[in-house]
Parts: sequence; C-alpha cells; structure tokens
Amino acid sequence: MTYPYHRTERPKMIVRGEYKMEPRTLVKIKVESQYLLFRTISRVKKSPHTFYIPRSSPERLDGLSDPVVVVSNFPDFAEFRRNVARGELQIRFSWMNCTNDRLTGWTETVTLPYDAFIHFLRSAAEGEQWSVLSSEKSLSPRLIFCEGDAIREVASNKLVRHKLARFLRDHFQWKSGGTIHFYSDYVPYSFFFRETPDGQPGICGGLILHDQEDMKRAYYSVHT
Repeated sequence: MTYPYHRTERPKMIVRGEYKMEPRTLVKIKVESQYLLFRTISRVKKSPHTFYIPRSSPERLDGLSDPVVVVSNFPDFAEFRRNVARGELQIRFSWMNCTNDRLTGWTETVTLPYDAFIHFLRSAAEGEQWSVLSSEKSLSPRLIFCEGDAIREVASNKLVRHKLARFLRDHFQWKSGGTIHFYSDYVPYSFFFRETPDGQPGICGGLILHDQEDMKRAYYSVHT
C-alpha cells in the first residue's frame, strides 16, 4: 500500500548562490501494535533511538484552536502541533541523555503533511513503515485565535468549522511570515484580525461569515 507523499526525493542544495532547496530531515514512522515508532535522519545526525507514541494520541489534534499534544518517553519528549490552515503537522522532538546526574540533549523540528499522516495512521497494517521527508520551512504566518468564545462557537458547529478551516487554508497563506491574531467580532462565527509581520504592525480587517440565514450556503470573506 502506498500513501500520499510516500516517495522520497534527494534534497537539493544551495550551489553557487542559487537557491534550490534546503536539506531536509527524513522521518521514518512504523506501526507496531498500538504504537507509532518515529526515527529521524538528517545530514547532521540521526535520532539516538526510537520515539514511541500511542496510536490514539494524534486523534486528539482534531480541532481549530492551535491544538497541541505532548508525549513523553522519559527522558525524551515530543510536541505534536497541528496547523489547520497550512494542513501541516509539526513535531518538535527533544532528545535527552541522562548520565551521571547530568542531563544533555538536543531538539529538532520536522513538518509533515497532516492529511497524509492521518491516512497512514488509520490505514497502515502492523509492521508497515512510512518514510517521508520533512517539508521545507514555510514563511506563512502563524494563526492565533485570542478570546475563546468565538472559536469555541465555531468549533461546536461542524458545518461552520469546516468552512473556516477551508478558508484559512486557502486565503491566509501570506508569505510575510509573522503572526495573525484573531479576535471575536460582533457578527456570530466571525473575527477581527490583525497581522504582525516581523514584530511590526501589518494589515487588519474582518473575517466575516455571510448569508447565515442558510448555513449550507454561508461563506467567509475578508474585509480590510
């Protein structure tokens, strides 16, 4: 069985000042019983050992409000963060070593396509392995929802939740980096947003859900 992004490619390098592609990390994920086993390999180093997570842990990432799951393999731990707008799963591994009462270690961050990861998680047979290259670093902004009432209102309505997730994915892939903060708006299921690229004020506006008389036909749009 094959999975989206299953084939790997040789990372390209920067040659004579010409940008081609940064070297990336190879992530190997294997299914064993009720666990997923992770190993990482890069040009610099490879993971000192296997990291185990319960297969049920990633299911907790289903949501909109910057969902995060932290898993511990003492003394190692990993943070799994889903970015709904970008369709990505970011994993930050902390590989630790405890010897003679001294703790040392290093961290690395890899980014995987979320849908492909979930497809593998739900479809793979025991003993099956997926090898995938970590995505290149993205300059897309981080989306942060402040004030929990509005985002909880959206999250409780499956139809609206899907509309918002698709709109964020398709319309907030700006290449300025930085962050975009979303705040509750007086219109139900809607937000006021403010961009902060590189710590400086950016554009601001509204993300409004229109035509709410018929939620199946309702749609989001941006007003600046």
